[in-house]
Order: sequence, then structure tokens, then C-alpha cells
Amino acid sequence: MNHSMVPAGNRTFERQGAVFVALLLLGAAYLVFSPVWLPNIAWYRYDNARLMQLSLLVTAALAVAVPGIATALVLRWQAIATLPRGLILLFVGGGALSAAASAAPHVGALEVSLVTLLLLFAISMSAVVSRIGARAEQTLAVAIISGAGLLVLQFWITQCLLLIEGEPFIWTSPFLQFANVRFFSQYQAYTLLVVLLPLFLFKVGKVGRLLIYLIAANLWSLQWMVGTRAVWIGLLAAVTAVAVFGGEGRLKWIRTHLSLIIVGGFIALVFTQAVMPFAEAEPLPRKNALVGRNWNSMNERIVMARGAVELVTQRPLLGIGPGQFGMNYDSTLAAHPHNSALQLLSEYGVVAGGAGIGLLLCIVVFAIRRIRANVKLEPTDVALSAPIIMGLTESLFSGNLIMPHSQILLCVLLGWLLGRRAAVAVQHTQAEARSSLARTTMGSVAMLAAVVTVILATEYHQVIGSMPFWLQPRPPHFWQYGRFDAW
Repeated sequence: MNHSMVPAGNRTFERQGAVFVALLLLGAAYLVFSPVWLPNIAWYRYDNARLMQLSLLVTAALAVAVPGIATALVLRWQAIATLPRGLILLFVGGGALSAAASAAPHVGALEVSLVTLLLLFAISMSAVVSRIGARAEQTLAVAIISGAGLLVLQFWITQCLLLIEGEPFIWTSPFLQFANVRFFSQYQAYTLLVVLLPLFLFKVGKVGRLLIYLIAANLWSLQWMVGTRAVWIGLLAAVTAVAVFGGEGRLKWIRTHLSLIIVGGFIALVFTQAVMPFAEAEPLPRKNALVGRNWNSMNERIVMARGAVELVTQRPLLGIGPGQFGMNYDSTLAAHPHNSALQLLSEYGVVAGGAGIGLLLCIVVFAIRRIRANVKLEPTDVALSAPIIMGLTESLFSGNLIMPHSQILLCVLLGWLLGRRAAVAVQHTQAEARSSLARTTMGSVAMLAAVVTVILATEYHQVIGSMPFWLQPRPPHFWQYGRFDAW
């Protein structure tokens, strides 16, 4: 086609479509490979995963420079209700003030930039789903279950090869490499209830249905074997929300997932009681085992909670600075309080941190409303809402909102859910969205967050590369060295 013959408005529309497809494929690729692939970008596994996440977020932010994309994102921003929009502005703005007033402003700036990029990514996913529609939903659903399937496949292939070779079963290497840096259970919390989505978005035959159920059951078996108690608490919250607010079909939804949980438990029981002893395997890591774990982890969380409360009382207004809990707390090795609400209050202060907590509550309320709005329990809305409730509940016991995989999954699920209700256009904001001021603001915020992230991440990477591997402690927060700010 001769592009000189195409109206300028149509060319802009085509460019937008191409960018949205690129963003969709980029996000899908991350969802497929992030559970199992750790590129050799940095020396430490946690930093590898973080830099992989930042590559996705920065690339998505740069898309705002394409003509028309800023307008599309502004429209999606204005489609959000007034209260959560105000909370977002207060949270990010207050976080920037907290970072500037903190002892390590570069650490705070990096944390606030990450939050900004995550919010932009969620809005971008909303625009992608709104623009592309069913194909976008199908792509994301396939990406999530493909990532889970690769994780399950990696587990069984690795352990079968060890069994054949007569080698002892090893939990932490090479399988579940990211479990040791606190990824696995947080990844599970946002994934377990969403993997069945392809059943509702495609016409799936018997073989395909069996494969999907098999992946889901095996994912639950891994939760039984190496998961945490916090995930079960999150599951209880999600099931309760569906049972109380769901319409027709809620009992079927609960029975389906309960069946998969039971089958997964049976797989875990057979494997741990029959295969592992035969293979002379090492026992389940005590820190991961569902049974036999003592109360030390609970006692440590109480100590961390008290430490967070003390920090709030010391600096209630602006907090100690985003990302800086571990630099102001030494009762345990933790670099974050393992409770997202306490982390926000202690690091951001009661104003900005309270806005962040309010935003999370708005997300939960939105998810519940999507469940409640579907009298016949529309499966896609429930499949997206339930894991949001499950993951955010789990964050109160693990602090999963600082973990790369959890952050991306939450943004994808939230943006997806927002995009599904985008059919109702906000007509009166069209002119405002196209104004130069709105587009310039959106583009400037995206570029600033991307530039700050790239500069500070590069600086950290250069400094940390010269540090000895054995240097302790290394409890992660934003980076592998979560209690280190000399970069």
C-alpha cells in the first residue's frame, strides 16, 4: 500500500496497533520464560530476574514515544475511577518526597521509578486488552499456562534424569533455582487460580483439557511440596470471596479447583513418600516444607512487624525512604518486613504509604465487584479476580509486592481485568486526552522513570560486579544486596 495515500489518522492508528501487538508479545514472552529462565545478565540470580523485569518495563515505557500511544494510555488512565487515580498520584508523589528526604535518595529514586514503571505497564496492558480484545486475552492465557507448564516440565525432567543416573534428588539446584531467592511461592500465589483460563477462551478438546488439568494439578503438587503457608491463606481468601460474592456456578468453580488441589496433594504424597526414599533424596528443605516447619518463621515475622512499627513511629510523615527498610533495621537479616502494608507505612510514611495501602484495597474491591457483577459467574473475570485477591492476601505474610515475578503478574492481571471493561468509552475525556499537556505529561513521566531506572541499575551492576560472592548478608529487597546502599 502507498502510505502517502493513507490518511494520517489511519497511519497513526496502524502504528498504535503494531505497538500494542509488540507490547503484548513482549509481555507474553516474559510470562512464558520468566519462571524457568535466568539469563546471565548479572552475577546473582535475584539480580538476573530483576534486570530481566526492568528490561520489560523500560521497553514498555519507551513505547510511549510512538505517536498516539500516549493518547491511548491517557484515555485508559482517565477511565480509572477518581479515587484510585488520586491515590496513585499521592503514592508516587509522596514516595518521591520520601526518597528525596531519605538517607539513600538513589535507592528511594530507584524504588519510586520501579513503581511508576509498573503502574504504566498495568495501564499499557489495559490498553492492549482493550484494543486487541479476545486475541490479547488468548495470548496472555496461553503465555501464563505455558510458563507454568515449562516449570512443571523442568521439575519432572530434572528429577527423572537424576533418578536414571542414580544421583540424589536435589530440591534447590538445578530445579527451583529462584525458590531460594523467594520467588516460588509468590509466583504460585498469582498463578495457581489463573492457569485454567484457556478452557474458557478456546474450544478445547479432551486431550487439551486433560493437558491443562495436568499442568494445574502438578503446579498444586509443587505448592504442597515446597510452598508456604501464606499461599494457603491467600487461597482461603480467594475462595471465600467467590463463595460469598459469586453468582451461579460458584460451587462448580470451587469444586474444580478443590479437585485439582486434592490431585496435586496426591501427586506430592506419592512423590515424597515413594520416589524420594527410593532415590535417596535429600529431605524437603525445612524452610520450604509445609509440614514439620517450626514457629521460628512466625516469631521472626512478629519481630519484623515490631521493627516496622518502630520505624513508623520514628518517621511517621515521610518514612525512612522507599526500599530502605533493610538499611534501618537489624533485628533479623530481613531486608523487608514480609508484610506489604507495614513495608509501605515504614518506608513511605503514613501519608504516601497509606495511599498505597488504599490503592491495594481499591484493587481488591474492584476484583470483588467483578466477581459480584457476574450473576452467572463469568469465568474469565473470576479467573482474573480470584488470583488478585489471593496474591494480595499472601503479600500480607510474604511481602510479595517487592518480587519481580509477582509484580509483573499483578500488573498483567489487573490491566487485563481493567481492559475487559473498556468497551464503555469515556466520551467526554477524548478531547482532554488528546491535548498536548496530557500527552506530554504521560510521556515525560514514562521517560523520566525509564532513564532513572537505567542509570541507577547500571551503577548498581557495575559496583556489585566487583564484590566477592561470599560477602554477607545478602537478603534481597530490590536487589540481591537488599541491605547495601554504597553504590
